[in-house]
Amino acid sequence: MTSTRTGGVSRGPYASLNLGAHVADSWECVRENRRRFCEALALPPGRLVIGAQCHSATVRWVSSKNGGQGWLTPEEALPATDGLIAHEEEGLYLGVLTADCLPVLLYDPVRRVYGAIHAGRRGLIQGVLEAALEVFVRFGSNPSDLVAVLGAGIHRERYEVDPASARQFQGRFGGETVSGRRVDLYAAARRVLIAGGVPPGRIGISSLDPAERTDLFYSHRAEGGRTGRMLSLIGPSISIL
Repeated sequence: MTSTRTGGVSRGPYASLNLGAHVADSWECVRENRRRFCEALALPPGRLVIGAQCHSATVRWVSSKNGGQGWLTPEEALPATDGLIAHEEEGLYLGVLTADCLPVLLYDPVRRVYGAIHAGRRGLIQGVLEAALEVFVRFGSNPSDLVAVLGAGIHRERYEVDPASARQFQGRFGGETVSGRRVDLYAAARRVLIAGGVPPGRIGISSLDPAERTDLFYSHRAEGGRTGRMLSLIGPSISIL
C-alpha cells in the first residue's frame, strides 16, 4: 500500500501528510503525520522500519530488534539503506519513502518473506533490485514464487533526463526503456525482475503517476524539488496478492 498526501498537518509544499523526516518539514509535523497514519491503519508504530535512503544498492535483512528504526527515531534509520527484507514471523512493517521513484514491494507466499525497495533511476542503475533478489534467494526463496508490485512512480511521459543519463540508462537496460531523453523506470524494473526469475504474470504495475497527480501525491520533479514524501508499506497484515 502507498499513502497519499492528504489528511496530515504539514503546510506549504509539504501539505499535508508528509511522512518524510529528511525534507525541510518540521519534525513535529512529520511525527504527527506518522501518528495519524499508524492510527488510521491500526499499525503499531514500534513495528515500522525505514532506512536512510540514498539511491544505493544496499538491501538489508531486518528482524524484530529493528522495530521502530527510522520511524520513531529518524536519526536511527538504517544507514545508506534502500531495501528492507524480513520474515513474517518478525512482525515488521517495512517502508520506503518516495516522491517519483518507484516503490517496489515483493512477497514470497511460500517462504513468507517480504520486502520494500526504493528503486529510482540511480538505484536501478546501481542494481538495487538485483541485490534484493539475491537477499531473497540467500534466505531460501525461489524467485519464481515471488509476487512484485511496482507502485506509484513517475511515468516515462513526464520523466525527461539529460542526454548522458538517458544513454547510461539505455546502455544498462536496453533501448525499449528509453524514448529520446525520457526513461521508463517501470520497464527497467520489470526487465530486471524477469531476468532474475520473477514470472511476468506476477508483476503488477501501478497506473498512478505522482507527477501527473500532485493533488494526490508528492512529486519531486513536478514540484521543483521541494515537496514531501509518501510511504509505501508492506507487512504481516498488508497483502499485495
